[in-house]
Amino acid sequence: MAASAQLPTAVRAVLLVEGTSDREAVMAAARGQGRDLPAEGVRVVPMGGATALRRHLALVATGHPERLGPPAVPAPLRSVLACV
Repeated sequence: MAASAQLPTAVRAVLLVEGTSDREAVMAAARGQGRDLPAEGVRVVPMGGATALRRHLALVATGHPERLGPPAVPAPLRSVLACV
């Protein structure tokens, strides 16, 4: 493996946000605090609107968090948080 290649970090938690701009705001705020959410195993997923919350939570509840969009989120998750 090349020195610059990194192994993917296991996803431990998913933060559901309303849209892409919310995802970018969360990522920027985390960077401002010196945090690297992907490296910490936190995946920030834009839902495409607050009305999609029920569908996204259902995917997690039914054991299918891998359907939350690319890249896939493996099961089991340690936590899911929704910010809408």
